[in-house]
Amino acid sequence: MPNYQVVRCAGDSCGHFQSQQEKKANKWTCVVCGLKQSLKRVYFQSTAPKECRAAVMELNMSRGQAQAAKKQHIALASKDCVLPASSYTPSAALQNEQHSDLPTTSKWDGYADDEAANEPAADETEFGTDKHNRIV
Repeated sequence: MPNYQVVRCAGDSCGHFQSQQEKKANKWTCVVCGLKQSLKRVYFQSTAPKECRAAVMELNMSRGQAQAAKKQHIALASKDCVLPASSYTPSAALQNEQHSDLPTTSKWDGYADDEAANEPAADETEFGTDKHNRIV
């Protein structure tokens, strides 16, 4: 019975885990990016390909979750940049308080016509349904 292996692509932009049948040669080609490479490490090995596919799915999912967590951490770190204590001034705190007092209404509210919004337009017609729920 042939053995199956789980390997990982060494490409910079790829890095996907893949399942393949064990070969005599230590060379293999990535299915995703097409990079030819030598076999560096076998992450999982089995005689049943179903077990290898399950391992590949689990490894790729954990890899994707780790990348998402890293991106989220970077995004949060860039949002929450804290100024050093030496650059903090009371005037900056006052400016932040003034910005929070800005009105939350839209400047278009004064121009909107409330009566026109409630009435249907001339080209809009009202539809109804009959006893068989067909539009009439």
